[in-house]
Formats: sequence, structure tokens, C-alpha cells
Amino acid sequence: MNNQQPWLATLLRARSAREDIAKQQLGAARRAEQHAAVRARAEAERVAELSDHSPLSATAFVDRAMNHQAAAASLFQANIAVDSARESSAASLDNLVEAARARRTAEELNERHASVLRNLAKLAGERDLDEIAGRRHMMNGDRS
Repeated sequence: MNNQQPWLATLLRARSAREDIAKQQLGAARRAEQHAAVRARAEAERVAELSDHSPLSATAFVDRAMNHQAAAASLFQANIAVDSARESSAASLDNLVEAARARRTAEELNERHASVLRNLAKLAGERDLDEIAGRRHMMNGDRS
């Protein structure tokens, strides 16, 4: 059983590394989500500014309408980016949860392995004590 211990240690390190990577990916996804939300808020403010209905000349009205349409399209794209970033963030969180479960499973496997080794050592020690006691009994029995 001792030959499995390095394998378990390697498995545990790999699972821990996978969890660390998942944490980094989640952080990056959340930062991207925040960035997308800031951009969407900025685009929404831009659309609101262009929504002013003060009287304008025909040329100014057309220019404002075109700018408003472009800003609305940018806002739409920004909202799509926010939704995409949220989905990515949720997927990264799921990945982190899965990686944490896998790491914990590897830790439990390692703990069970260590427990089995301790129990085997304990049994071997008890067997040695029983053997010593049996020999002493036999030696004392020979003297009588």
C-alpha cells in the first residue's frame, strides 16, 4: 500500500492545482462581468443623454437620431456582453465548485489511505505483542 501514497499525493496536488486555476478563472470572469456592466451603464447614460427632445433644426434632429440609434445599438451590444459575462462567470463558479469537490474527494481518499496504513501498523504491532506474549507463555510453561 505504501506504493500508492506518492500516487495519492500527486493526485491531491493535481486536484489542488485545478482548484487554484478555477479560482483564477472565476476571478477573471467576475472582473470581465464588472467591466461589461460598467460599459453597459456608460452606454445607457449615453442613450439617456441623446434622448433629449428639445426642439432642433431638421439637420440637428437627423444627426441626433442617428447618434441615438448608434448609441442604442452600442447599448444592445453592451447588454449582450453583460449577459455573456454573467454566463461565463456562472460557468466558472460551477467549474470551481466541481474542482473543490474533486480536491476534497482526493483529500478523503488520502485520509482513508492513511487510516488504513495506521490500522495495518496497529494490527502488526498487536500481532507482534501477541507473538511475544505467546513465546513468553511457552517459555514460562517449559520451566514448570
